[in-house]
Amino acid sequence: MCLLFLAALIVPTISWLFVRNLVGSENREKREYAEFPELSAENYENITSGFEAWFNDRLPYKNQLTSMNAELKKQTKLESNWMDYIGGLGVIFGKDGWLFHNGNTAESTINDYIGNNLYTEARLRELADGYQRLSDQYKAMGSDFILLIPTNKEQVYPEFMPDELIPVSAVSRTDQLVAYLKEHTDVRVIYTKEALQKAKSQDYLLFYKYDSHLNTVGGYVGSQLVRRELTGEYTDISDVTVFFNEKERPPRDLADFYGLGPEYDEHGSWDVKDYKPEVTGHFTTENPSAEAEFMQFESTASDKRELLIIKDSFVFNMIGTLARDFSYLTMISDSALAKEYVENNHPAVVILEIVERQFYRAEHQWEELLEE
Repeated sequence: MCLLFLAALIVPTISWLFVRNLVGSENREKREYAEFPELSAENYENITSGFEAWFNDRLPYKNQLTSMNAELKKQTKLESNWMDYIGGLGVIFGKDGWLFHNGNTAESTINDYIGNNLYTEARLRELADGYQRLSDQYKAMGSDFILLIPTNKEQVYPEFMPDELIPVSAVSRTDQLVAYLKEHTDVRVIYTKEALQKAKSQDYLLFYKYDSHLNTVGGYVGSQLVRRELTGEYTDISDVTVFFNEKERPPRDLADFYGLGPEYDEHGSWDVKDYKPEVTGHFTTENPSAEAEFMQFESTASDKRELLIIKDSFVFNMIGTLARDFSYLTMISDSALAKEYVENNHPAVVILEIVERQFYRAEHQWEELLEE
């Protein structure tokens, strides 16, 4: 028994030295691995914990063990009922291999999907009053205001959701708030659900299969809604070329969340071309990414208005189209930084973009942006 125990500890480590370059050993997690601890007298209290963190990140066969564990979890979760999902399962394993975001309690999409978290009339009134105050403030500062809400993935592709997740209401809390704002305020609001449902086709996808975000085609549809709101013009998806870009490796945040292996990689993604090809542009800030706190993009578009987008990661695949319609795009994820930018620069348009699954932000972000 002692020999077997020692073999279980030693054999994987020794064999890993010979096979690590033949199997998947890359970092599949969305973080930097721990560094080897500093071996010094000043750092003696942290050496053992630092070594443990360093070794755990480089554990032999880590990716293979993680994938096996994820597969076991997946098989278990496939038999879950809707109460299990509400309890906090991070990823929903849908039909035909589709993955959907569920997140933590605050960011759970299940409640939005089944419609059991509707607002009261009093809460709708409070939110409407807050966004009316924010809109009035921006108007007084010389900026138009738009509330932009990209819809959740499952609202567009419900046919791939598990059968046990059955909506109890045809109306979501986002539907409620959008309808209330349009009826009781003059706040300009864009909710992408209906347009994406209309643009949906058997010939292409609007979302990534193993990621929670819109792809470039879905981003195009959302961008055209912004263009229509600001200019009255709209170019339908049928009037541009949608193609499959085999060179792109799509993101896979949902697969990464569960440590799923390369079998959950998409080899290519749907994209759009032939929309205002004469317009060119470039980022004027370094390290542009979906998670960047501050980004700016300039283009040769004819509309010279500056759009400030107070954003989350969903706006990233909208940039390519928006920049062909508007010359100056500024994108900020931090409310305090956005507030300061508006005060100092007075952009022509301020767009507050809040993805539906993060609607808890919508309940307080207007307060963060209001002047004292």
